[in-house]
Amino acid sequence: MIEFGPFELLVLLGQGGMGEIWKARRVDDPGASPLVVKRILPHLLADPDVVHGFEREARLCERLSHPNIVRLHGTGRAGRELYLEMEYLAGADLGRLLRVLRQRDRLPDPGLAGYVMWAICRALGYAHAARDEAGRPLSLVHRDVSPTNVMITRDGEVKLLDFGIAKALADATDSFTTSGTLKGKLGYLAPETLEGHPADHLSDQFSAGVVLHEALTGRRLFRGESDVQTMALVRALDVDPPSHLNPTVSPALDAICLRALHRDRRARFAGCTEMADALEPVVAALGFGAAEAAALVAELAPESDGAINLGHAFEPRSAATIPQAPSSIRARRGVRGGFGIAAALTVIALVAGLLLVRARETPSPSPSPSPSPSPSPSPSPSPSPSPSPSPSPSPSPSPSPSPSLSPSPHRKAPFAKASRPARSAHATPTPLPTLKPTPPPTKSVRGGAVLSPLDP
Repeated sequence: MIEFGPFELLVLLGQGGMGEIWKARRVDDPGASPLVVKRILPHLLADPDVVHGFEREARLCERLSHPNIVRLHGTGRAGRELYLEMEYLAGADLGRLLRVLRQRDRLPDPGLAGYVMWAICRALGYAHAARDEAGRPLSLVHRDVSPTNVMITRDGEVKLLDFGIAKALADATDSFTTSGTLKGKLGYLAPETLEGHPADHLSDQFSAGVVLHEALTGRRLFRGESDVQTMALVRALDVDPPSHLNPTVSPALDAICLRALHRDRRARFAGCTEMADALEPVVAALGFGAAEAAALVAELAPESDGAINLGHAFEPRSAATIPQAPSSIRARRGVRGGFGIAAALTVIALVAGLLLVRARETPSPSPSPSPSPSPSPSPSPSPSPSPSPSPSPSPSPSPSPSPSLSPSPHRKAPFAKASRPARSAHATPTPLPTLKPTPPPTKSVRGGAVLSPLDP
């Protein structure tokens, strides 16, 4: 056991680039129920303004009291380290359950997806509507709704983790990254967020729609080979109904999922509470509840000890910088810049070599003749050197074009009236569309792209 401030750290549950997560207990009350302590790395909080912002966000989240939101007890300091104290919940995160199902070649039960996301939407709707004592909106936005932040306990309860912590950690990492950077798992960000619009309750709803789609199909919805390709997939929004990958998904679940993922924000649900209300009768008809969720956790994660895969949740977020090109593009630019420098050095070397050869071919002047008694000596003429041809400059190799980052042309967007041209990674962000809201379709033309499986 390790002593850390007022706690004894019992089991390391996860670690990453931003901190460590421990199962712990209080030193002054060893018989009490265990809790979770999140240790934030000191270098993330070197700026006092960031520390104050972090503590402010934590205090806001302490106000949240909802059966589907993990309870944050408070923050504190142990030496130079800042920590968060949270309730301990034994179970498994949704991402882990979906990975195990994928490894066993099993499709998810639509009841699980509907039940879990009904609870998560209730939690989001409650937090979005939260107000302070004076009745002023707290304007809380989660910003990181993803499978690793959704936990199912051994009792079948569903909890949303890290409410508000994503924003606090984003503010902390902004202290040593470029300002304007989007934080969050890119495959779960709404397209308007990628275009630079602030996160709000509708972008949280879009993220919930992505999680619902993945929980129904068992596959990642937006996942490219790089961050740039992932962003291109989100912007293209080529989404097939979940039933195209899982035939057991009902048309009602298809419609709810596609509406939450609509490109036009006005065509989505008015809020996450409305999305929860739409899911409730569907889940009731499927007969899936806490008992079924608990049985699934016991089957798929019998050895689980701890809240979730918190180490993954605390990994440094993928980042796409708005003022600058993404890192993968900057890397390719660096490679092309290296080729340009090498080509320039090659040309200089060739020119220097040709000048040296020319100098060697030029004969040295003849020595003056000795005075001769002959009255009229005539010096022997020096041969004039033949001029060497001037070297023609070697053209600098043109940089190879970067590969296309647009999504597969074989898929057809269900919400677009016409096919969209491929978008370059250097293109100017497209403003939000101003289409009139239309009822979301429940079916779309089946595309030919292959969805990536969940990470093992």
